[in-house]
Amino acid sequence: MTMQERTAYPRFKRKLTDEELAEFFTLSDEEWQFVTATARGDAPRFQLALYLKCFQKLGYLPQMAVIPQTIINYIAKQRYHDLQLPVTEVTDATRSTYRQAIHTYLQVRPYGEGGAAVITPIVQQATYTMSDPADLINVAIEQLVLHRFELPAFSTLDNLVSHIRTQTHFTLYQQATERLSPEESATLDALLERPSKVTRYPVTGLKSLPAKASLKHIHAWEKHLAWLEGILDPNPHLTGLTQTKIEQFATQGYQMEVGDLLDIQSPRHRRTLLLCLLQQMQVRARDQLTMMYLKRISLMHVSGKKTLRKLREAYEMMTDEMVNTFAEIVASTEQTQIN
Repeated sequence: MTMQERTAYPRFKRKLTDEELAEFFTLSDEEWQFVTATARGDAPRFQLALYLKCFQKLGYLPQMAVIPQTIINYIAKQRYHDLQLPVTEVTDATRSTYRQAIHTYLQVRPYGEGGAAVITPIVQQATYTMSDPADLINVAIEQLVLHRFELPAFSTLDNLVSHIRTQTHFTLYQQATERLSPEESATLDALLERPSKVTRYPVTGLKSLPAKASLKHIHAWEKHLAWLEGILDPNPHLTGLTQTKIEQFATQGYQMEVGDLLDIQSPRHRRTLLLCLLQQMQVRARDQLTMMYLKRISLMHVSGKKTLRKLREAYEMMTDEMVNTFAEIVASTEQTQIN
């Protein structure tokens, strides 16, 4: 699936149902009046009608060549009584004229008249919680539609979002690493250095956890958590990042191989990923230990209840035996007195 297909950027469906054709591509009387008042001749009016209905559906003016034949046929049948008109690409000047007329009729502004200025701060803010470019492009599309701008080419949105995302992340990398001491920076860098006679990098151990979160492995988990916490405390350095962003950076660091992390040119970028990864692995280890402790307490509670029940049953039996014995003694005493 391409990037464009993962976004809400409008595009023609491969197949359109009759219901969809009727809903999105039926010309109203008012729209036909606009078409006839703007263009002269059957072919120009047909071209303008196609542009108008496609613009309403997509939010931008497509090339004639990409308009599905089913749409062309459907609009032709509405006003031309099954007359099959040849559809050819219009000249740039005519296309520009039609675009301006459609903008005026639909009260839509060209993207070049302030569209980027509207969406830039909104996308920038969204970048602090989102990381996937497709999600950010969807935010941009939503705002452009809301503010009644024509959508630009997908590549324009993709490039703008990529630029904003890169700038915002660079700011976050600076915030996360600006208070690292030289010793802490060296500690993080050492996670990507393999000591001699050791088979794996420290960062690999950072990503891994004891094999099983069971009571039998509780001491291994305690030892692993102590090692994680002994590296450094990442929390003071991540106060400027949202929890969502920390999790996103941690996931990115977790999925990258050692070579990929080493290929990152910016030390701030690389250390930020390691800080987020370390924080999330510490949280995960603590959570697992907490669950194991709770499980152990629960088992102790269940075991205690079983022991208490057995003791109660034993004391009840002892009490019954004592009562029976006492009754026998009383009966024996009374029989002796009678005799």
